[in-house]
Amino acid sequence: MTSPIRQQPMRRAIKPDYHDNYSGRAAFPNQMFVIRLVLKLPINNKEEIIQQYIDVLENNPSVKVAVIDHITSSSAMVMPIKELIVVCQSRGVQVVIDGAHAPGQLQLNLEKLGADYYIGNLHKWVFAVRGSALLWIHPKHCESIKPLITSLCYRQSLFDQFSSQGTRDSTPYFCAPAAIQFYEDIGGFEEIAKYNTELLLWAMELLKESWKTESLPIPDSMRAPFMGIVALPDTSDKEKPLVPTMDPSTASNYDDIQISHVDLSLDVRFDTKRILSSERLDIKLLKSCKEIILDTHNTLTIHSVIATKPIHCELKFKIKPFTSYGEMVQIELPSTFEPGDEFQLSIDFTSSDGTGVTWLDPVQTAGKELPYMFTSGWPVRNRAFFPIQDTPSAKMTYSARVKVPPGFTALMGANEWIENHTPNVFEFKMAFPIAPYLINLVVGDIVSAEIGPRSKVWTEPNMLSKAKAEYDGEIETILCTAEHLFGPYIWGKYDLLVLPPSYPFGGMEIPCLTFLTPCLLSGDKSLMSTVYHEITHSWFGNMVTPATWKECWISEGFARYGERRIMMVLNGEAESCLESVSGLSNLQRHYNANGEDLNINCLKINSTKDFDPNDVYCPIPYEKGYCLVRYLEHLAGGYEHFEKFLRAYIDKFKFKSVNGQDILDYFLDYFPHYRRQEIENRKDYEFDKWLNNPGWPPYVPDLSAGNDLTKPAEILAAMWAGEETQGSTKFSNDITNWPIYQVIFFLDKLLAKLKLPDGTIQQINEKYPTISQSQNAEVRFRWSLLTLKYSFTEDYPNVRNFLECQGKQLYTTPLYQAMIDGSDVTRKMAHDVFESSKEKMHFTVRRYVEDLLSKS
Repeated sequence: MTSPIRQQPMRRAIKPDYHDNYSGRAAFPNQMFVIRLVLKLPINNKEEIIQQYIDVLENNPSVKVAVIDHITSSSAMVMPIKELIVVCQSRGVQVVIDGAHAPGQLQLNLEKLGADYYIGNLHKWVFAVRGSALLWIHPKHCESIKPLITSLCYRQSLFDQFSSQGTRDSTPYFCAPAAIQFYEDIGGFEEIAKYNTELLLWAMELLKESWKTESLPIPDSMRAPFMGIVALPDTSDKEKPLVPTMDPSTASNYDDIQISHVDLSLDVRFDTKRILSSERLDIKLLKSCKEIILDTHNTLTIHSVIATKPIHCELKFKIKPFTSYGEMVQIELPSTFEPGDEFQLSIDFTSSDGTGVTWLDPVQTAGKELPYMFTSGWPVRNRAFFPIQDTPSAKMTYSARVKVPPGFTALMGANEWIENHTPNVFEFKMAFPIAPYLINLVVGDIVSAEIGPRSKVWTEPNMLSKAKAEYDGEIETILCTAEHLFGPYIWGKYDLLVLPPSYPFGGMEIPCLTFLTPCLLSGDKSLMSTVYHEITHSWFGNMVTPATWKECWISEGFARYGERRIMMVLNGEAESCLESVSGLSNLQRHYNANGEDLNINCLKINSTKDFDPNDVYCPIPYEKGYCLVRYLEHLAGGYEHFEKFLRAYIDKFKFKSVNGQDILDYFLDYFPHYRRQEIENRKDYEFDKWLNNPGWPPYVPDLSAGNDLTKPAEILAAMWAGEETQGSTKFSNDITNWPIYQVIFFLDKLLAKLKLPDGTIQQINEKYPTISQSQNAEVRFRWSLLTLKYSFTEDYPNVRNFLECQGKQLYTTPLYQAMIDGSDVTRKMAHDVFESSKEKMHFTVRRYVEDLLSKS
């Protein structure tokens, strides 16, 4: 609560100097100082306030004007203005009374009050229209006061000068007398004051009793008659921490210090496969500490660490081991810093070829002429790119300047690309706080094409026309659908980057710049679900992030839900359910292959010493997480109610990192009747069981809407397997008009059969030649597995071609495993294909395959 006293130099505050009736200028002093008098609670009597004013005026004899509230807006307190006017005027200080709430609430006699100036609103408690107010000026000041707008009535009466203001609408003034008359007609001051005061006291007592709080600690004589303040209830004991106490995948002391911004300077050198770098970290202390600990990697060399603000000095640092996937750097501070202290660090370093930094030779690219490099920060690989708190619990903005050799283009996921006139230098800025794993860099022979009002597709020149044809006109429709479901897309642009064929992943949700495998360029726009998924990460993952990778489902389970909701809107409920059935089948295969009772099968993985975040990449966070989200949707009463919750959830937790309990607690806050019912403890569906039990999801959604697609595929697979199936006699085996996901589902069902009759694959190839001839990577992958499983040698060349033209890990390693598990012919083919294509593989995929072949 404050009451301002304005102070100016010895010169007058305003000295008008008009040259004629229509134009002029006002001369202001070049400085004006404001002293704010803070009134501290509790206040026992008005004399305490009066004395505070006296003290300020005695200590500041140059004060010329005091502005005092009659009734304070934020605390509903009636100031002792009669006494304060005397105090100020006796010291030569003019008094301006801000009476915004006083007319109609207090009885006023402005002449008797004696202020120099009084301003009050009539549209509050006098019930006049908006814009209606009063200005009272003491007669001794009437000659010196002029309106800011000079019009025809210059040098006429004060009333005329203020009432004739050019084109100003005078209607509110003319309505004021009618409002005053209405005020009198309904009872006048005494009746209105009695009614409002009784109503106010009743409401305040009701709130104090309900909230178990008190009103403002001021004397009753100073309380406004129509306004009151009641303290809000203290809910701090109900707040849950948003960040768990420990992320086992980081060595950093992220709970002691906050990095709010990282500024990168990167010089990419293809000749040495090095990035000569420096970073500036803006740091704020959360706790007292003597050191800063960051994550780093043995392929990254730190040259120096310098404190640049508030002091400038070189700091000592030590590199120490941490885990198999990283090291730590301990930076010694020159002294102990306290909570709230802010400073900057500058670190010079060189990154090379760690797990998060990939250098591709020309042979590994589509163009085969220039090298290429990209970083991949997920989940904890960016510690090989730059020293940082490599945990999703950390959120920061970033900026970057990237220098590249001539002929190359640099890209980063940023909402602002800054024009730089220096040759071969690119600048980027991300204004929203994001987790470090989302800061990624790509450098190569890269060009772009417009594919929507907010979108471009970037790729190598020889893939651009194919990429543009795949996505042109599609992205804006997907974005608008996602916005309708989850709320505004806040990131600005949404671009796609199609990487070289050796890119080992399917996609990565870099903000503003989704990374995609070229395997998605099917030529018929049939593999859009990956784009649905990555776009959904703009809300779930990029905006609301899991606090640790022990609960990866917070990102992937919600993104899977969003992907299938978008598919339901754009492709229909049947296809969305078909996709969900396929996902659950994949989850079942995971359990069959790995067993059920594994720590990694929990949605909340228990901390273990050897926890590796890279191990979370499996169907559990995606499909089991999806089932949990669908269970919450079921409790909410369907997707329409649930999406209202999701928009509220995003708004509450945006740019924060959360754990599963945070989400479930907020769900109960949003649907309080479930908290009263203790729904979190419902038998067999306990929230704790959802998070901590490694078994099959307690709840699986109803996917029967997909039966029109799944049943025909299941029947057809059973027919080819020689099984008797109800309804098969009336069934058509024509798949010409099947959507691509139905064909994929059919192939999955064939793969799940223990045994197919001899010659079946050849017959299927003859019956459905479009399958073996398909350019859809998902179809080619499954057909290649069938070809190898049933030794269909006629199609081995297609298997070889598929392995040589792409390097996606989820396709490559299963096919090599299938060749190794097959005959002597396929094992030899595995070695031959590897020898011919290993130079084109990403190094991680190459290592996997080498390990498989070494055991064959």
